[in-house]
Amino acid sequence: MTEKQKKLLYRILAAIVMMILLSILPLKQYPAVRFLLFLVPYFTVGFDILRKAFKGIRNRQVFDENFLMAVATIGAMVLGEYTEGVAVMLFYQIGELFQSIAVGKSRRNISELMDIRPDYANLVTEDGVEKVDPDDVETGSILLIQPGERVPIDGVVVEGSSSLDTSALTGESLPRDISEGDEILSGSINQSGVLRIQTTREFEESTASRILDLVENAGSRKAKSEQFITRFARWYTPAVCYSALALAVLGPVVSMVFLHRSGGWALWSKWIYRALTFLVISCPCAIVVS
Repeated sequence: MTEKQKKLLYRILAAIVMMILLSILPLKQYPAVRFLLFLVPYFTVGFDILRKAFKGIRNRQVFDENFLMAVATIGAMVLGEYTEGVAVMLFYQIGELFQSIAVGKSRRNISELMDIRPDYANLVTEDGVEKVDPDDVETGSILLIQPGERVPIDGVVVEGSSSLDTSALTGESLPRDISEGDEILSGSINQSGVLRIQTTREFEESTASRILDLVENAGSRKAKSEQFITRFARWYTPAVCYSALALAVLGPVVSMVFLHRSGGWALWSKWIYRALTFLVISCPCAIVVS
């Protein structure tokens, strides 16, 4: 875990402990004290979400998951549902922590993958062996691969036998035994014997180079599903917010006009609570979990 992830974990654990203690303590006869005490775990676990929500409002980028969480939890606190307000923020932050850990692991794997880029190639010439840049090696050239060195360019073994570590390419931890006539891929590590290979591709067309190109440019290429989600989010979040507002306002009005229910704070708070629930379950994270 990174330092940031550890801090979030400590905040989550502290908020859980405080919420449990406050739920057990007999504080219902002291509503003001109970409210103030519940603000402690609420801000402990959720202050960064609230900050992002208010920052989005200030930058006129209102409708996102931070805004949904802020409105829903603040509304729950105002209605006196303190435990639920803190719990919603807790579950959201737990999800954010798991996501952060998963993304961090993926980034570390990508960083490890970047190590497959070869720094040099041992080119066999009439005068001996010359250390050159892999970009300068032509197809059909003979390369010398010493034990412990990384294969710079795809080729075929023309002399020698050895075992290769191909875990960076295939994920396979067991070494692969090769001998004369076998194909060898760039990015592999020669573990034992000395090899001579004849290159079958130029460096930019080799396996390692193509993998690195895909990894480096992946962030700038959006899949069709990602493009759809980007377009969908522009309409989805505002629609959810306006629907929740309509539910909170029209629900009591319809109940009073058509169902002849008596008005008052009890009726309004009931429908506001339903609108806040709708906001929470409409959050993209909640939809994915469900």
